[in-house]
Amino acid sequence: MAPIVSEVKNIKIIGIIFIINRNNNFLSFKLNFVLTPHLVWLSENDYITITYALSRTGTDEINYLNHLFYPFIFLGKQVGILIPFFIMFVFTISKFKAKFNLKDKKLLFLLTINIIPIILMFLTSLTIGAKIRTMWMTPFYLFSGVLIVYIFQSKIILSKLKYFFLVFLIFFIISPAAYLYVSITQTDKRTDYPGKKIATIVQEKWEDNFTNKIGLVGGDMWHGGNLSYNLKSKPKWDNILEAKKIKTIKNKEDGFVLIGDEYILSKICTGVFFKVENRGICMIGIKR
Repeated sequence: MAPIVSEVKNIKIIGIIFIINRNNNFLSFKLNFVLTPHLVWLSENDYITITYALSRTGTDEINYLNHLFYPFIFLGKQVGILIPFFIMFVFTISKFKAKFNLKDKKLLFLLTINIIPIILMFLTSLTIGAKIRTMWMTPFYLFSGVLIVYIFQSKIILSKLKYFFLVFLIFFIISPAAYLYVSITQTDKRTDYPGKKIATIVQEKWEDNFTNKIGLVGGDMWHGGNLSYNLKSKPKWDNILEAKKIKTIKNKEDGFVLIGDEYILSKICTGVFFKVENRGICMIGIKR
């Protein structure tokens, strides 16, 4: 039944796209060709990228002040990111006076792709109280330099470009140095998560207790996905937490490992349970 349901979903998605673009032309054909595979993939994978992004924004926290704090924190971080960029251009531009011709299509295009994304993300954070991750916006700043150069092209002094490169070099050195300092001094970052260590312990415990290989890993995306990636058999990951689903796994040829809250797993685990790095591990497989 699963393949049939999957095919029905795909047909529905393609049908919706076809209806939207029923007045088909070459442009809409190209949009169909580019977008359809991505929409089908999202449907096949339960829109996991969208749910992951929402889980990272903290929208599950019920706090009405987030609708006020998060948007302005977002704006403050964007200003902080752009400050080095503007400092570099200060050394190359003689005056900051510029005339804006709103009939200039090139200027309107550059303003749109640079400013509209910030406005939309701000409104998103304001309406749903989402904590927008700082680095999510960095791709939208790729054309910031093009915008500044286009606006102040008559004010740029080429002889001062050496100062631009000097300031750039300073920031180029300071940025990774600051990141290295934070990485060394703070050990509670996500980048410090001991994923390989946990996977090694789980693999050893598995081989001591079971004869089959690990075919499925359950848990949240960060812990479960990390464990799935680092295990030898590269098992499939699924966000399985319910005890009733755990009981159905033990009859499968491939084994099952669930990582999550140690208190909850100690109550519902029907196989081998142990703790590692403040996380509970439940393993179900064919015992030796």
